[in-house]
Amino acid sequence: MRTAGPSLAGGLVQIFNAASALSVQALTFACSGPLLWRIRHREPARSVATHASVRGALVAGLRFVWRQPLVRAFTLSDATFLFSFAVVYAVQLVFFTRELGLSPAVIGVIFTVGSIGGLLGGMVSRPIGVRLTTGRTILAGSILRASGIAMVPLAALAGSAAVPLLVFSRLVNAFGWTLWEVHQETTQQLLAPAGLRGRVNGSVQFVVRGVDALGAFAGAGLAALLGVFPTLAAGAAGALLGTAWLATSRLWGLRTPPPQADDPEPAD
Repeated sequence: MRTAGPSLAGGLVQIFNAASALSVQALTFACSGPLLWRIRHREPARSVATHASVRGALVAGLRFVWRQPLVRAFTLSDATFLFSFAVVYAVQLVFFTRELGLSPAVIGVIFTVGSIGGLLGGMVSRPIGVRLTTGRTILAGSILRASGIAMVPLAALAGSAAVPLLVFSRLVNAFGWTLWEVHQETTQQLLAPAGLRGRVNGSVQFVVRGVDALGAFAGAGLAALLGVFPTLAAGAAGALLGTAWLATSRLWGLRTPPPQADDPEPAD
């Protein structure tokens, strides 16, 4: 549905209006609630010792993230990329409609066809990881997803080839993003002890999603000050710079997924 959704939304806007597309989206949310409610899974009971305040859990997670070199590099790289991606995404539709004159249906097709790259990435992520090694696959995924974003402002110079270029940029971005997520998140889960994994993941999401929101705000502000194209160019450059955090880590020598980290010994 994530692949077909943009095309369906573009068609609804083209035939009816934007409100109809939002109404269909609201209906899908209403349908997902009962489906989630039907999930039956009994969570294991936590001991009293595992109960901690939100602040304490966040501090423990952030402390581990900062002290673990690879997880720190992952977090800084993802935060840089998502900030830059949000800058681009904040003005992307304005660029498509006002600068390139694309219709809602064409925009929907760009996102739908491009999302196939994510499906392809999921199908080949395992053999690519074996062939390139885990570390190099993570680096390749980071470079590809950033390169896909960097191609977006080039559409302004592509003339009649703008739409094929945007489809290709979306394919490259989705393919690389899937490679990144499969191998990076697996590696991060293995590096975090089981007793800390939830706090580590929560802390990472706190950082990367926080800067994601700031990126959207920055994108809107830059577009108002500089214009749409300079904002896209700045976001594209920032997305490529996100890989630098990985290039300076020990990721290049990681041939296979690391062994599962042991839980720290409890204090007396």
